[in-house]
Amino acid sequence: MTARPASERKNVRLCLCMNDVTRRRGHSITVSHNGSTSFQPIEEYRGEFRMQTDKAPQIKDEEENLKSIEREVQSLQASARSCQEQVTACQARLDGHAKQKRKLKMEMDRAQDDMTRLEGEVTASLPDLALTEMLHKELEDAQTRLEQDEAKVSTLTQRREETLRAKNKALDDVQEAELAKTDWERRLEEQRKEVESYTAHATEISPRVEVPAGQTFDSLVARLNALQKERETAETELGGSENELLEKAVDARKAYKDAEREINGTQAVRDKLKQALVTRKQRWLEFRQRITTRARIIFNYLLSERQFRGSLKVDHEKQRLDINVQPDITVQNAEGRQTKTLSGGEKSFSTICLLLALWDAMGSPIRCLDEFDVFMDSVNRDVSMNLIIGAARRAVGRQYILITPQSMNNKKVHSMDDVKIIRMEDPERGQTALNL
Repeated sequence: MTARPASERKNVRLCLCMNDVTRRRGHSITVSHNGSTSFQPIEEYRGEFRMQTDKAPQIKDEEENLKSIEREVQSLQASARSCQEQVTACQARLDGHAKQKRKLKMEMDRAQDDMTRLEGEVTASLPDLALTEMLHKELEDAQTRLEQDEAKVSTLTQRREETLRAKNKALDDVQEAELAKTDWERRLEEQRKEVESYTAHATEISPRVEVPAGQTFDSLVARLNALQKERETAETELGGSENELLEKAVDARKAYKDAEREINGTQAVRDKLKQALVTRKQRWLEFRQRITTRARIIFNYLLSERQFRGSLKVDHEKQRLDINVQPDITVQNAEGRQTKTLSGGEKSFSTICLLLALWDAMGSPIRCLDEFDVFMDSVNRDVSMNLIIGAARRAVGRQYILITPQSMNNKKVHSMDDVKIIRMEDPERGQTALNL
């Protein structure tokens, strides 16, 4: 709905509205006969309530008013604390700015004195061009610092005036500013030490350079030009400026150090690996010798089960293995016979003993023998079978598979629980295909 102008609302003379902050105050808008409006505040009613019948709304209203007052008090307290902190900070900054102003004033005076002295020296004797440029640079730096200091002084002056105005508004809270005095004094001491450190570093980098006596301006300019030409010539011959050559030298030295460190590390690793290889080879030779000795002992032990005696000859360099077997253990002087001179049963038994001696040094989990007893008599066959079964029992985690065309009539073998006999069916004569 569009509001009509005051001239059209002839029946409205007074408008009342609530205050945005508290409900106990308000505003009144009055329209006069000539059409002008006036805006007046309505203060809080301080008298007794006129209606005494219902106290609850009045109590609720008073509680809301109390909460509003408490919030306003808290806001005022927070504002007072903020103002006090600002006054404290402004007072500290005012003190620091005053000290800095005095210090800058002294530096400005010293810079002015240095400028006057340098101008006098330049007038008295024509200085070296390099020194002149350096002095001009110092003069420009001093003038720049002077301008910066003047700008700082102007800024600090403006801040001082603002601080003074803030101080005048918060004179009642000056007592709290004393609590932060110690902290600001500590910070001032840190700033002073920092300034002294910067001054010492600047003195180390660029000490004061005096103008040589008897030198004129022209001679210094000529000397400067000659030195510049010599420097350009040297840079052309060396392939770069001093900074570039220095960077290349640093990079080259770093690369050399890295390469040297890498070579030393590689050399150390190589020495360790070489030592480890030598140690491993030595242990391997000892391990091979012990395996050979153990095989000889087991071979003789197994031969003794059949009253045989023999020897196991191993040549690791030529990678040759040879055995000598003496079927008669009572013969002491004979060295034994070659396997070619043994009978079929003796040869098969010796072969079984050799295999069992070598198997003891092998890690194969499955071991198979096919037709190992073909040329053996019953005595050698029983002894060989018992030796193989005993070796299989001692070899934990290994399985032995023995294939023989002979019949298994040994009742002792049938009675063993850990021996399983699988008998194949006899082949059919004339069979051309397998029955799968």
